[in-house]
Amino acid sequence: WISGCFLDGMAATPPPPPPRPPPELVAEIPFNVRRGQAIFKKYCSQCHTFKTEGRGTIRGPNLFGVVGSNSGSKVKEWGGSFQRLEEFRVIWSKETLLLWLRR
Repeated sequence: WISGCFLDGMAATPPPPPPRPPPELVAEIPFNVRRGQAIFKKYCSQCHTFKTEGRGTIRGPNLFGVVGSNSGSKVKEWGGSFQRLEEFRVIWSKETLLLWLRR
């Protein structure tokens, strides 16, 4: 469909809109970015970094880009013991990270 296009004297109709994405399995959780940064600084930054580049610290890998990666892959890239996390066999998503952090 092109705006203003006519086919045999009849106006072309636009295609139907794409279907809506399915609702998330987990209800949306309101996130507070500043609170998240403070929590990361207090509980995680002793061992991890969260930067677009870099390996991480001597104690833990850089967590930038962890969402969408396989469990253990960041530790493996970093050079640490990744076998236990790899056996967890998940792809990190918002939901799996929340479950992991709550345990």
